[in-house]
Amino acid sequence: MHKFLFFDTETTSLLNASKHKPGGEVIQFAAILVEPGFKVKRVINRYCSSTQLIDPNAEKVHGLSDKKISALSGGNFFETVAEKERLRSFDNVTWIAYNLAFDTKKINQTLTQNGYEPVNFGQTTQKLDFSAKGVFKYDAIDPLRVIHRSNYRVKLQDLVKHHIGADVFKSVCRKFRVQHNIIDPLIGKEDYFHNALFDTLALLLLVYKFRNHLQKSTGLNLI
Repeated sequence: MHKFLFFDTETTSLLNASKHKPGGEVIQFAAILVEPGFKVKRVINRYCSSTQLIDPNAEKVHGLSDKKISALSGGNFFETVAEKERLRSFDNVTWIAYNLAFDTKKINQTLTQNGYEPVNFGQTTQKLDFSAKGVFKYDAIDPLRVIHRSNYRVKLQDLVKHHIGADVFKSVCRKFRVQHNIIDPLIGKEDYFHNALFDTLALLLLVYKFRNHLQKSTGLNLI
């Protein structure tokens, strides 16, 4: 049975690796695995230690400080999380992200910088198809931009606010957090954006909402 794996990351910085300096590393990895009919099969929400300090500009975005990560990660680095969650073992799946290149690069950058094998995200696909066979990767950023009728890339939170509603989304997040026993360091902030798990949930909700429109306008087979 083919599945869709929606995922997102938060990182120590936005920097890519260079010859003189390592790039930013993953400090939160979240994923929601769904079966045909968009039935949630598995939820992953893991915080990860890093040898890097969190860049202040990155902290302003996701609200994760070195102190919070120290408390939430349990000392587990992303490479350990990748092994425990068997991220390299997903087969017959489509990896789905919003700005996919950023997240896949940060995941494999973190792994390779620390001497581990990268994740195989498969071939790029323009179709979301539960009847597919194999491993694929799909970037939802442009299809959702087209639906939003924008000539420019749109922030995920703006899509949520416009097409779902901020209050509705927050309510869904609260229920999801309780249902799946989510540890959320942003409790009390009542924002939910720029948290890898809730951004993943936002993307899942948007793709589900527009599944029929996407199928009609781009030939995507979502269900």
